[in-house]
Formats: sequence, structure tokens, C-alpha cells
Amino acid sequence: MRRKRQAAPEKETEPASEEALPLAAKPSEAEAAARRKLHRRYLLIVAFLIAMIFVLPKLYGTGQSSAAGGAQPKQTASAAPARSSGRSTGTTAATTSQRSTPEPTEPAVPDFYIGNKNSRIFHRPDCKSLPAEKNQVRFETRDEAEAEGFTPCARCNP
Repeated sequence: MRRKRQAAPEKETEPASEEALPLAAKPSEAEAAARRKLHRRYLLIVAFLIAMIFVLPKLYGTGQSSAAGGAQPKQTASAAPARSSGRSTGTTAATTSQRSTPEPTEPAVPDFYIGNKNSRIFHRPDCKSLPAEKNQVRFETRDEAEAEGFTPCARCNP
């Protein structure tokens, strides 16, 4: 059989005198300085995270996608200006024209093409996939390179 546990008789305790209560320990100057340093570090981390979430996407123009899942189109300088809030932002037509992207132009036809003897692929002279000098063969026209059995590079698309 188990013994029943007897409850201890409740004692009426009187509040101890103020002298008997332990005093709240004040942190030393070194502990307080360490706590302030840690607090500043936390604030710096929070500020960094806020910048990453809110400021950088606006700065680099990535923006957030719409609820439909598609990306929002960026406004160009030719688009209608946004409504003014009554305050001048200081932007002028000169600064908006700097932000617009230039129209894509057709690449100029090169004077010659460079073919790779081993892969039988020909490239534009400014292509990043040019072969080593010992494997290069020069063609004056695109038709000449194709007549020799060379295929155009997929990277530079000559």
C-alpha cells in the first residue's frame, strides 16, 4: 500500500524586514557596456534586414511581383508621370532621360569571321568563345564559312 503524503502545515509567514531582502544587483559598468554593444549590434542587424527587404529591390528596380504571379512592368521615361504629392522631388527631364535604356541596335556586320578547325564552328571576331590561335581559320564572308562546312556559333550568332 502506498502511503499518503501528508501536506505540510501552512505557516503564516510575516514579511521579512527590508534588511533581510536581497538587494537587486546592479550590473557593473563592464556588463552595462557589453549589453549596450549587443543592443547596437541587434539594431544594426535589423536595419540591414530592412534594407535588404525594402530598399534594395526599389534601388535596383526588381520590385515585387503582382498577385497574379507576373512581374510588374517598369515605367519608362516616355510613360505618363506619376501624380505629384505637392512636393518637388528635384528630378528633371535630364535625369529621367539618363534612366531610360537605349533602343537595341542591330550588330554591325564584321569584316571577317573566325572559324574553329576542330569544332567546325565559325564566330564573330568579338565572340567570347573564340578558339585558340593555332585552331583558328579566317573567313572573309559568312557564305565562305558555310561553303567550307562550318556552322555558326550559337553564342555570337554571326
